[in-house]
Amino acid sequence: MSNEGAADRNNRIVRFIDWIILKNFSELNDHNTPIPQLTNPFKLAKGGVSATESVRSPLPYWYIKELRTKVCPKPSGHFNDWIWIQGQTGQQRSNGWKANLLGDWFEVPSSLIDSDDPDCVWRKRIFKVGEFINISGERHRLKETYEKYEMCSAVSAVVIYIKLHLPLRTYQIRMLDSGEADARRYHHGFLLENKKHDFVTDYAKRNKGVFHRILSPEIGEVMTGIYISTNKTADQNKEELERGYIIAWQHDEVLYWLEKL
Repeated sequence: MSNEGAADRNNRIVRFIDWIILKNFSELNDHNTPIPQLTNPFKLAKGGVSATESVRSPLPYWYIKELRTKVCPKPSGHFNDWIWIQGQTGQQRSNGWKANLLGDWFEVPSSLIDSDDPDCVWRKRIFKVGEFINISGERHRLKETYEKYEMCSAVSAVVIYIKLHLPLRTYQIRMLDSGEADARRYHHGFLLENKKHDFVTDYAKRNKGVFHRILSPEIGEVMTGIYISTNKTADQNKEELERGYIIAWQHDEVLYWLEKL
């Protein structure tokens, strides 16, 4: 339905409710004029104006909570716990090709595999003679046994996880700044002086990392908020250092997985 048609239907309903209130829920004043005793909660709409909010129904909260657990079974574990979401990408097809190429899996030399690191998610795949395999974008029929090692990137999974916790667009999460150039770096729940990198900039001029230090002037408490570096149309005609906004909430689970990533 067009915006004009939706506005017209809305206004017909609003005027009908106004008429009901006037006829059945009004009292006459001293000048014999009916005065409504109720207020119509609905407003007239202007045709041709786009909706300012999504017209889609939000997901039920129980469903969002179940999805969080599905993606991340343990609130403070390791990436090798994220078994379900690792199985949703990079699966082998019967013809040797993969859905969306490798998905979040990428081939690496075996020397890069760290079996002692619970955040190093990897797999070894063995292909037998006669099987089809995709190598460097080309499909081959194997004449001898072939094995390869693959690691799984957690970036896409963390994007989904954050969207299940915070009302952010995918683009906003993709543009989050890891904060290596900030004067402070987030480490195990605290923002410490950043001595890890030699390209740290002046703290007074730049504090654009997603881990944002917030000092409460009322009680003097220091907390770690979340800095969102993009804000769609609100950033128009603003200087780079003035863009974005701060979520003044120390969301420990989100901060934990962002640090780990």
